[in-house]
Amino acid sequence: MGNAPAVMLLVKLVPITQASVAQIMSLANSFGGNAIMTASVANIVVVQQARRQGIVISFGNFARIGVPVALASLGGLVAWAALVGK
Repeated sequence: MGNAPAVMLLVKLVPITQASVAQIMSLANSFGGNAIMTASVANIVVVQQARRQGIVISFGNFARIGVPVALASLGGLVAWAALVGK
């Protein structure tokens, strides 16, 4: 239900020769968790708590905000990685 298992698989495929590679992978994992409701357990908890307060957040409404936020975050990460040259 999250994206952490995908990162666990990628660790076997991507050679982590420098600390910056691990940092980029961990940030991409965190930023990618913003995209959809089920990408992070924290997202699910927040949606459940909102529902208890009478605020209903649909999967589509979450994605409508989450996907652009995730893309912007990942774009910033790519720009940062290009700037530091790793």
